[in-house]
Order: sequence, then C-alpha cells, then structure tokens
Amino acid sequence: MAEDSNPKVLGIPKIPNATGVAQKDQFINHFKSWKLLDDLIAFCFDTTTSNTGCKAGCAVLIEKDIGRAILWAACRHHIYELHIKHVWEAVIGNHSGPIEPLLKMLQDNWDSISHEKKGVIQFEFPAHGDNPINCQAKLVLKWASNCLQKNTFPREDYRELIELVIVYLGGELQDEKTFRFKKPGAYHRARFMHNELYIFKYVMLDKQINRLNQHQRYKLKRMTDFIALFQAKAFLQSRISIIAPNVDRQYITDMQWYREIDSTAADAALQSCYRHLWYLTQQLVVFILFDESIPAIERSAAALKLFNIKRNEKIKLGKPIFPQIELNKVPDFVSLIGPDSWLLFDLLKMKPNQKDWLQLPVEHWTKMKDYNYVKKVVEFLEVVNDCAERGVKLIQDFKNKVKDPKQLQYVLHIVENHRKRVSLIGKKENLNNI
Repeated sequence: MAEDSNPKVLGIPKIPNATGVAQKDQFINHFKSWKLLDDLIAFCFDTTTSNTGCKAGCAVLIEKDIGRAILWAACRHHIYELHIKHVWEAVIGNHSGPIEPLLKMLQDNWDSISHEKKGVIQFEFPAHGDNPINCQAKLVLKWASNCLQKNTFPREDYRELIELVIVYLGGELQDEKTFRFKKPGAYHRARFMHNELYIFKYVMLDKQINRLNQHQRYKLKRMTDFIALFQAKAFLQSRISIIAPNVDRQYITDMQWYREIDSTAADAALQSCYRHLWYLTQQLVVFILFDESIPAIERSAAALKLFNIKRNEKIKLGKPIFPQIELNKVPDFVSLIGPDSWLLFDLLKMKPNQKDWLQLPVEHWTKMKDYNYVKKVVEFLEVVNDCAERGVKLIQDFKNKVKDPKQLQYVLHIVENHRKRVSLIGKKENLNNI
C-alpha cells in the first residue's frame, strides 16, 4: 500500500478499558483532532452504566469536560430490544430456557420443511369487528403494506420482518407467487431481531414441525401476536428521530389498553418503557414540534408554552430527568415541555428573533426559514448506533488478519469500500460491480 495515504485514519490508539473515563478521553481527543468539539450537539449510545452512569458515565464526563449540556440520544434500537427482551422473559421465561433449543432446531431441519405460504398458521382475528385488537391489526397491516410498497429498507432482515408481519396478519404481498420463507440465520441471544424472525417462522410453520406441546405453543403464539401487533412497527420506526417521542407515546398508550388482553406482556413492556423515557424528557420531547403526524393544535400548544417559558441561563449538566407518567394516563406532550426544552435551540446558537415562529399558527411554520433549519437538523440526528456497531463487528472480523496497525487500517478501508460497491443480498447482477 502507498505510504502517502491519509495519515489521519492511521494509528488510532486503543481504548485501555471500557470505563467511562477511558471512553471519554478517547472521545474528546478525537473530536479535538477533528476540530469538531464546538459543533457537538448530541451523542448516541447504548444505555449501559459505563455510558449513562450519573458519576462516572462517559456521557456525564464528556459534558463536564466541555462545560455544556448536550442532547442525550439513547439508541432507539437498543431501547426497543430491551422492551421485547423483558416481554419475552415475562411470557416465555428465562431466555436460555426450553424454547431456545426448539428455535435452533428449526434451522437444523429447514430442508425437510415446505417454505411456501400455503397452509401456514396466521393471526386469529377476534369475532367482533370493533374489537381494539382488530383495529390494531388492520392499522399495522396497512402500515406494513405501505412500507413494502415504498421499498425503503436499510437492511434485508427488516424487509423480511415486514413480509412476515403481513403474512401472519393475513395480508397480501406484492408478489405472492415468489414468496418463500427464508432459511433462518444465526441464532443470537443478544439480538432480539433475529429471535423475532425465528418465532414468526416457527409459529407459522408449526403444523409441519409439530414439536411444541400445548403450553409452549400458547406462549410462542402470544409472543408472535405481540411482535406483529406492536413490536415490529415500533422497532422499525425507531430509527426516525423526528417521530421518536410520538412512537414512544403510542407504544405506551397501546400497552395500557393491551393490559386487558395480556396483562403479563403489557405490564412488562410498560415497566421497561418507564425505565427508558429518554425521548419524553424536556430536552428531547421538543422534537414533536417538527412531527407533522401530531395534530396541529397539540404542536401549537407546545410551541406557545415553550415560547412563554423563561430560559435558564445555563441548562444543568448530567443525565436528563425522566418524567413521571401515571400508569393509566396517556403522556401529554404539552405538559412535558419545560425550561430544558430550550437546549436544542441553544446548541444551534439561535438568536431570540430566530424563534419567533413558535408563536405563529402551525400552518405558517413551513414558510419560516428558521423552523425548516431546526427541523432539518432534527431529521438528520442519529438516534441509533448501528454505524458504531458495524464498526465494532468489522474490527472483530479482521483484527487478527494482520499484525501491523497501519496495514489493519488499510484492510478495513478496503473492506468498507467493497461493501459499499457490492450489495450483499445475493443477486447475481451485483457481481458485475466487483
């Protein structure tokens, strides 16, 4: 390799350990070297103690080091995987229990099973048409079909999940003739996305497999219903920053009425939600101002409240305070707006006259340059750390291929460039891009 390659990407030192202090030091050093520290407005992270700890968490230490508050954008995928993990433990039991070998067995015996849609087990719609379960299933089916039609999937397993939801809920796919169940991939305890795909296939193909006893079949059916009706949509929408508060509110609202159908699953989900109200804090609930799916009257009331709130001279550093939400009440966005909701505008260094649109009717906002600027910033905020996780996986796969740190950097760049040029979804025509 040429020695005159960009030196900025070479020789990145290793983090000595996984403590908050070590991570903070590396973070600050990199941002200083890139001259981006003054432009930092948010960070995205998994909600582990080393990241979010009140005293020694990386996020707290970063704020202390730079002397100002930042938006805490906890990874939405991580949050919703925690929700379904807790539901799984409540409904199924311990994650390494007797169900796990059955799911692994599905992959081992895949070749002996028909992979066609005909004759599969599907969702059982209640007899009464006005039942809330029927309404929820129809809403999800309409949403999923629309997603499939738009074909906006960053990953193929997301498309597969959507297709399985549609089939399970009795909907029609765009190309019914070519649909076949895909062979299950690796089974991961830590990645509930993979588990959801396994569960759908096992339940829908149960007539052929016939390995479940009545108790196991009942539990897996409850989990499949929950994923199809609530989890799949919330998880796949979670990467969109601008609708994050509304997705969380809808999820909590759904769990409140679902308690009457399956209190065990709904209560587990609610308890998990109340431990992860990151996007309903004063700092992030302000995103609702730019979510056009929320009624104009609610957005207008929230804007006027914010406009009339006296700004703090300096927003307090540290982990945001979660709001107190009553068990049987729908979160009210207007009541969640507070002094710390000004943080986004402060970080963007907006002058007082750049926030005048807050007191105008909602229908005029899109005509205002300052509103459109803030909305664009919110839309582009990363609220999932998939990119970081792909980077970690890349390092793990290739760290032992070469011994020289410089050569390792070159290898990683080559692999990344190859993955950008060649789609890895198995189409023969993509081989022409190599």
